[in-house]
Amino acid sequence: KSMSDFSSRDLSVSVQRSSLSGKGSGLSSKNILGSLGGSSNFAAMETSGWWLFLQTLLYIPSTPQEMHELILENMSIAFMSLNLGYVVILKYCLQAFSCFDFEGTKYMYFNADELCYTPEHFQIMTAAAAGLIVYIAGTWFMFITVMRVLKQTNSFCKKRPLLLFGWMYERYESKCYW
Repeated sequence: KSMSDFSSRDLSVSVQRSSLSGKGSGLSSKNILGSLGGSSNFAAMETSGWWLFLQTLLYIPSTPQEMHELILENMSIAFMSLNLGYVVILKYCLQAFSCFDFEGTKYMYFNADELCYTPEHFQIMTAAAAGLIVYIAGTWFMFITVMRVLKQTNSFCKKRPLLLFGWMYERYESKCYW
């Protein structure tokens, strides 16, 4: 069954049914998860959509290898997001420094209502400069750190790191860049 097959109503009905019948494995949700409004059967909870959702959401790996793979997956997703937004964020940060001249008065390029080199414009430029420094330096620092770790662990030829991080380094020739 999938999570969409269950609802919170299904959970409450099956919990009520199992608590009225008195049947169960002897383990109650009160003993394991605290009180959920009565002494109910843990087995009924295991088949509910909410329990499946919580197991997926709060997945804790049982081995160090699984933990390592989970960390790699989460890092890969974050790096892909940073990579996709890189050009767009840089574009908007750089636009804070662009002004155009109209009849002797300078206006901001992306907001023609705002005059250039006013206190408000300096605040915008300060925020944009901080964004440029943090985003450019931070993104490159993270990419270089991942590449260094993959190189130290000889993971470039392994399947899993290639699937997760190959988009970062597959386009470069090792003789030119390493």
